[in-house]
Amino acid sequence: ELNDELAQSAGYDNFAAMKEKVTADLRAKAEEKKHLELRWKALDAAVELSKVDYPPILEEREIDGLLTDEAQRFGYREVIDYLKRTSKTEEELREELRPIAKKRVTNSLVLEKVAEEEKIEISPAEVDNRVGEIAGSVEDKEKMAQLLAQPQVRESIEQSLRTQKTLDLLVRIVTESEDKAETKEE
Repeated sequence: ELNDELAQSAGYDNFAAMKEKVTADLRAKAEEKKHLELRWKALDAAVELSKVDYPPILEEREIDGLLTDEAQRFGYREVIDYLKRTSKTEEELREELRPIAKKRVTNSLVLEKVAEEEKIEISPAEVDNRVGEIAGSVEDKEKMAQLLAQPQVRESIEQSLRTQKTLDLLVRIVTESEDKAETKEE
């Protein structure tokens, strides 16, 4: 039964407080989902306007990574072990993954170019803040801090933050363009 007793057993003061918290959480998740969808639509629009050429080796490396990820997701340490369990050849799997790899490489190159053109930089303080957020969310903070202090991990965090900033910029550009178009129509 949805009542104060249920709410209190879940750690809330009463049912109204539980309902308010659940509603706020659902709204936040919906907003986050909407923002993520807008980011990807903005990136798709930027990619559509771009001409991207790259060496085939980039696509092949991305497929290698996708194959490794897929093998590990199914509990295999090596791709070869995963391939033995599938009813497909490596070439068949590679061809299935090619469109995904092509999209990832293209997206990455476009984002990189936009970030470069717009001079999007990430400060060491921004990386430190993100490291703090990550370390603060785990039990063994000291061990996590050691892991996050490694240069390649910090570089990965920096790249992730740069990508997020670039996507946010694309969203701003798209929404400003839409706002201007709506204003002209009125």
